[in-house]
Formats: sequence, C-alpha cells, structure tokens
Amino acid sequence: PYHDQINHPYNPAAYPPLALYLFSWAIKLSYTPLTIKILIVLADMGSVLFLFKLLHHRRLDLRWSTLYALNPLVLLSFAGHGHFDAIQAFFMLGALVFFDRRRWFWMFLWLGLAVQSKYMAVVIIPFLINKENWKYLWICCLAVIVPYLPLLNAQWPELFLCIIRFGEQYAFNGSIHGIFRYLLGGIEPAVTVSKISIAVLLLFGYWRFHPLQKKISGDPITGCFFAFAVLLLLAPTVHFWYLTWILPFVVLRPSLSWIILCLSISFYFVVFSVFKQTGEWT
Repeated sequence: PYHDQINHPYNPAAYPPLALYLFSWAIKLSYTPLTIKILIVLADMGSVLFLFKLLHHRRLDLRWSTLYALNPLVLLSFAGHGHFDAIQAFFMLGALVFFDRRRWFWMFLWLGLAVQSKYMAVVIIPFLINKENWKYLWICCLAVIVPYLPLLNAQWPELFLCIIRFGEQYAFNGSIHGIFRYLLGGIEPAVTVSKISIAVLLLFGYWRFHPLQKKISGDPITGCFFAFAVLLLLAPTVHFWYLTWILPFVVLRPSLSWIILCLSISFYFVVFSVFKQTGEWT
C-alpha cells in the first residue's frame, strides 16, 4: 500500500543489499513505518554508546556527546523520520571503537557493514588502514561482497542505476555544487567539476590526514571528518538528514562552523511548507 506513495517508486533502490535485507526482515515483524523507526532508533542509541567509548578513549568530556545525542537534527532524522543513515553511523562508529582497541578483524568487518548500509562510508576506509592492520583488509572486502551473492541473478546494472542517476541527474540544496551549476549554466558541467573536485580533495585528504602522518598521531578521526565534509560540500543533493553523516565527528572534533551549518539547515524546512501549499518540491 505504500509503494506508489514513495519518491520515484519505479526506480530501483539506491541502497546496498544489507540495508534492503534489514528492512525486509524488520517488516516481517510488522508492516508499519513504526517498525522501521524502532530499528533506526536502536541503531542510533548504539551510536551514542559508541560515541561515549570514543570520547572516553580520547579523554574528552562525555558531555560533548550531547552535540549528537540531543541534536534536533538527529532526533528528527532518526526517531522522527526513520532515515536509515543511523545504521551507517552505528557500524562506522563501531569500526572506530574497534580501531582504538586494535581489534582489526572486527574493525574491518564493521567497516564493510557500514559500506553495506550506505555507500558513502567507503570514503573513510583508507584512513583506517595502517602498517599493522592492512593484512586484514580482505575482511572488509568480504563484508562488502557477500551481501551481493543472493543477487547474482539480478540485472547488475540496475543495482547501481539509481545511485548513478541520483548523483548525475538530480540536484537539490547542494552548496558548492549549486554555485557550479549557476556559474556553468547547468547540472551536467557542475557534476563534472564536482566529481573532479571530490577526487582531488579526497586524494589530498588521504595524503594530508592519514594516521601514518606523524602530526596526526595515529588517529583516523580528522581524516574521516575531512572526507565526509568534502562529500557534503560538493554533493549535488544535500537533504537535512545528510548532515548526520558528519555530526559524530563534530562531537569528537568540535567545530563551530559545522554547528552553525547544522543550525542553518533549519531553512531547509521551508520546502515542506511550499510543497504542502503548491505541490512543488523546491
């Protein structure tokens, strides 16, 4: 009964298989949005627990966790709207906790599950690889590949069609991408310039902020923060819940500029009023 009411109902899902399996298993309990929200809230509570552990390991005040745990943006995105970015955050923060404890098998397993929750997590992988753990990288690869095995009979181009289309043909509320679109006269050249910019900046980040650099002191947090910042600033579409990708790192590396950005996203909600009155999402 819900299918025709979702956005772009006849596009294939833009999500990795693990996310789809989780939704499928959850709704076998009860086919209601509340079931999904309960799953999301449990993952979000797990993320808060991992943030406590990360703050404790770095000898930081646990009260910084409120920047995430009591952030209206997080509460609305997860408990309110049920966005599954909470699952990516759960596995990603778990991987960082295992990194601190040097439990490499579990770190790479959870890192792979983070990518299988939402593809964006792939950008942080290089920051968690070092001379001590690189031999365990195959575990991450396996965790990413295995969930695809039940889909061997699927039409493989279809599995990635929507996420490619979403990145190249749609644009909404992007910041720097929006400037490129205005200056270059369209979405196509803006996408090209944004792709090149993301690639160059990520390569710079992997060189500048990798834990093997002595000035970083072996901590991957700065690099992960940088990588997600690059994605958010150059993405063609930035829905309000996308900022939850970076909020865990704001807790660990408090940043006034990103806190202000989270506050300014309030203006995003004008679109709901416009949509209700005109039927147009703009």
